[in-house]
Amino acid sequence: MLFEALIARKFLANRKGVWSCTFSYLIGGVFNAHETFRHELMHAFYFVNLEYRQLVTQALLGLPTHLQNHVTTYMKSKGYDADVLEDEFQAYLCTEDFSVVGGPKAGETKPVVGVIEVLRAHQREHSLMWGDAWRGLMLEGKDLTIFVGGVEDSKTAPPPKSGKHKS
Repeated sequence: MLFEALIARKFLANRKGVWSCTFSYLIGGVFNAHETFRHELMHAFYFVNLEYRQLVTQALLGLPTHLQNHVTTYMKSKGYDADVLEDEFQAYLCTEDFSVVGGPKAGETKPVVGVIEVLRAHQREHSLMWGDAWRGLMLEGKDLTIFVGGVEDSKTAPPPKSGKHKS
């Protein structure tokens, strides 16, 4: 059922007997927690929006040194490579997981609140659904939801460096 739905929605294409994905960024998974889905959606937004990636870099560098150091230490403790630090930083912050900056109290500090406000303003301005570039498919069962969504290749910014990415 899922395979047929992915073909019908043009997520997958068969060219001369070889199946390929038609998207440059694809989120797929079984989501029973809204925050997990939002976290993964933030990774997609980071991946396809060059201006947003630059904004995230500026935001992280604008934090006080002790918070920057905490972000780096936290990400390393979670097993993330330096290449994905900024992407994970914004995904954690934008889903209000303040462990990345030292916990809820740090999340209430003026610098962190300022970063979140700037990132969310950009997200609103550029819409997280990316207009007709975004397509999604959701199959809901009794106990779980399977979601697959993506952004077409032709509508994305150049990809960031890749590194070890745990979600």
